[in-house]
Amino acid sequence: MKNRKAFTLIELLVVVAIIGILAAIGVVSFGGFTESAKKKTVIANYNMMIKYINSELMKCELGLEIEAAIKQKSDPNKYHYLSTWGCKEKPPGNQYNARFVYTGNNILSYLHNYEGEFNIKNPWHPEDEYPVNINARCPSNMPIGPTNVTIEIGRVNVSVIEDQNVIFVCARYGEGIDDIIQTKIKNPY
Repeated sequence: MKNRKAFTLIELLVVVAIIGILAAIGVVSFGGFTESAKKKTVIANYNMMIKYINSELMKCELGLEIEAAIKQKSDPNKYHYLSTWGCKEKPPGNQYNARFVYTGNNILSYLHNYEGEFNIKNPWHPEDEYPVNINARCPSNMPIGPTNVTIEIGRVNVSVIEDQNVIFVCARYGEGIDDIIQTKIKNPY
C-alpha cells in the first residue's frame, strides 16, 4: 500500500464547493442584516427627534429656555440659522398659537441645520447632507434625478403645521409604500 501525503483533486474540489456554498449563504444572510440595521437606524433617528422635540417644548412649561435659542445667543456666528425665539421671548401678534409656532420652528431649524450635533445620519445614503428636512409631507419612495436614486429613503421630515396646531414628524425606512412612520405632536401650551 502506498503512503498518501497529499489530497486528491476530488477532495480539494469538494472542499472548495462546500466553502462556496457557505459563502453564498453568508452573503445572503448578511444582506438581510444590513437592511434590517438601516431600518432600525431610521426608526431610532425618528424616535430620538420626537423625544427631543417633546422635551424642548416641555422646557417652556417649566420656565426654562430651548436649546436652539441658547445656542443662538451664545454663538450667533456659528448658529446663524437659528433665531432667538424660545420660551422667554414674547412672539409678535395675537395669534393663539404664536408661541408654539415660533418656538417649534426654531427647534426644527436646529434639528435641520445642525443635525451633526445630534449625530443623525441617513443610513441608506450616507452622502445625504440633510437627513432631517423641514417638509410637511413624508419622504418619497420615488426615484429622482438622472441616477434614478431614491434619496429620500432614510430621511426624516419635520414641520410645524400651523392650521392644525401640530408638529408633523415622518420617516421613510424602506422603498415600500407603507414603509413610513409618522406622528403629530400637539401644541402643549
